[in-house]
Amino acid sequence: MYSPTVSRADSNAKVAAVMSCQYALITCRQALDAGLSRKAIEHRLSTGEWATMHRGVYRLTAAPTSWRQNVMARVLAAGSGAVAAGLTATNLWHILSIGGHVVDVRRQYGKSRGHLARGRAESCLLLPRHCTVVDRIPVTTPARTLFDIAAFLNADRVERAIDNALSMRLTDIHKLQALVDEMGERGRPGTALMRELLEDRGEGYIATESELERMFAKFVVRYGLPTPRRQVTFIAGRVDFVFDPGMVIAELDGRRNHTALLNREADMERDARLTAMGFRIIRISYRRMTRDADGVYVDLRDALHLAA
Repeated sequence: MYSPTVSRADSNAKVAAVMSCQYALITCRQALDAGLSRKAIEHRLSTGEWATMHRGVYRLTAAPTSWRQNVMARVLAAGSGAVAAGLTATNLWHILSIGGHVVDVRRQYGKSRGHLARGRAESCLLLPRHCTVVDRIPVTTPARTLFDIAAFLNADRVERAIDNALSMRLTDIHKLQALVDEMGERGRPGTALMRELLEDRGEGYIATESELERMFAKFVVRYGLPTPRRQVTFIAGRVDFVFDPGMVIAELDGRRNHTALLNREADMERDARLTAMGFRIIRISYRRMTRDADGVYVDLRDALHLAA
């Protein structure tokens, strides 16, 4: 049941090495290359040691199952050059957590579409430089992932994903612009939206780091307030937004980010130092931002008028 040129021990070791790198998965081709015969593969399947996940893709039944294992299985089933993409890639990169357990797999032009048990591998223009590996899974790069989701998600979600990727330093404006210039053929879905969002994020742009910061940035535009500087660092510490020349600071207290006692005490100490430096600090909670935006506007307007 083993190749006559490979010992049983060597064959088993090679199989184990492959599975250890692929979430306890192996393809039929990989098993044969490791020295197993087709009869040996069938034996492992019949005894329940292995189970079929997709045609030609097997998993070790003793190992735990996971979403990442499902993603890897579909990538392997789609064949050479296939990668996780779309919403699956946004989850792998942690730049947008939507889509639940959706598994989106893409491969290069010229490959046939592989219909899988729960989805299909879409053929697309997928250059090698647009692919990488994260968590041991072949995946589109952050920049390519953002371009892809711009084709089917609304502008707010794409904007959030871009800012998340920028704040996590997974990509930068120059890489995004270069990819759009490369991929953005006339009529290609997502091109217009990406160009619009990148135009708003010029040289020196600092991405918002939370949902509340994104809300506040849009609030400033909607209410016609002066454009503040974002994420400014003073000797006393970093602040969220500074309105110049009024020396008014807007500090955003998110639902989770400012709840710990040590965080609150550090904020109080920093606020005291900033007040001593002549700044006026307006703290804005998530609850107030979502339920009393008019009141927030009045507080900021009055603070800016007093400073003037």
